[in-house]
Amino acid sequence: MTVPFISVAVPVYNEERYLDGRVRSMLDQDYPKESMEWFFVDGSSTDRTPEPLEEYQARYPGLIRVLQNPGRTAPRAMNTGIRQAKGVYLIRLDAHAEYAPDYFSQCVKVPEETGGGIMRMGCLNGHWNVVTSGGTGVSGP
Repeated sequence: MTVPFISVAVPVYNEERYLDGRVRSMLDQDYPKESMEWFFVDGSSTDRTPEPLEEYQARYPGLIRVLQNPGRTAPRAMNTGIRQAKGVYLIRLDAHAEYAPDYFSQCVKVPEETGGGIMRMGCLNGHWNVVTSGGTGVSGP
């Protein structure tokens, strides 16, 4: 079965402590890696955030890209990610959150099955929730 190509944007600023967990959580996703692109959009971090990001980009070429956000705000980071995105869907992640291994799959499954665009999606303590613009929603473990 063919799955839609997705783009994932992660605004970051001084996230050195959280990057390993974030990337590990993303690598554990059940969505096919060849059907994704990830953007870590750095808002001019003053800690070591850029160094591990560059290492991840080198280790996972074609999957991970590091983009710069001189505007240093999350909305500007998202605009940067949106401009670069090639995916059918764009998923925004927070650098501090942990995501269930099927989070990406569920974010795609609901609009694909219902024909609705995503209006809201979220994850709290490993539980995900997706609601489409048509009001259809699902939640999971």
